[in-house]
Amino acid sequence: MYNTIFEMFPETSFIVDSSKDPLWIYDRTMELAASDIAVKNVLIWKTPEEFFVSMEKRKRAKGWNRAWCNYHKLYFRLVRDWCSVTYRKLVTSAGTLEKLCDEVGISCFDGKSNYWNKVHHTVFGNTSAKIHLYQQGSNRFQQCQQELGEHESLEKLRSEKEHAYRTLYYRPGSSRVVVPRVNGRMREIEHILIAREIESSSSSGNETEVSLVIAKLRASRFIYLINRLTRLLRTVSLKARLGHS
Repeated sequence: MYNTIFEMFPETSFIVDSSKDPLWIYDRTMELAASDIAVKNVLIWKTPEEFFVSMEKRKRAKGWNRAWCNYHKLYFRLVRDWCSVTYRKLVTSAGTLEKLCDEVGISCFDGKSNYWNKVHHTVFGNTSAKIHLYQQGSNRFQQCQQELGEHESLEKLRSEKEHAYRTLYYRPGSSRVVVPRVNGRMREIEHILIAREIESSSSSGNETEVSLVIAKLRASRFIYLINRLTRLLRTVSLKARLGHS
């Protein structure tokens, strides 16, 4: 797929793949390596507390701590040579985007974060992000509204200043939300994510120790195979449904 994109758009120097699934990242990295195309992996993450608030808002808080741990443990197993940045810093710190661009070797300029000002050719993607690419009232904008549905209706987003149209925002958790206790394993994982941050002073000098901890925390081969099988079954099920539609 990536080779085709580069062939169709020869002026393109890089492609952004915002997929979060570690299995997808691993598979595509292997394919790109075979094509001699460089890959830069950036893990944009939320603290356990931030993640809980996000899941609570979506009424999906059950098992939030297990989901947070399992995701990062699988990521540690499958993804190599990655750096990290917190979502909070990426949105609220003016210099973080510049440092990130420098880390991955692409240009940075004033207004770069306003991604809606550039023409994009999206493949799948997050509807909450894509809706900002389209003018309000346009057919595609309205289609995104329908996809968001009641779960994240635009009327609700408009009523909250932090969710303004074509605005990047970070909303701290409400003081009324009680975050469950974060266990030691989660703090271990968080320590690794902080150590690998692009702005971390220990990101280079302490890499040996960090790598050893990652090796200890990463998911087992059995867990990896379970995730691989689950993905395969979902794919087969989806193809079967599409074939009968």
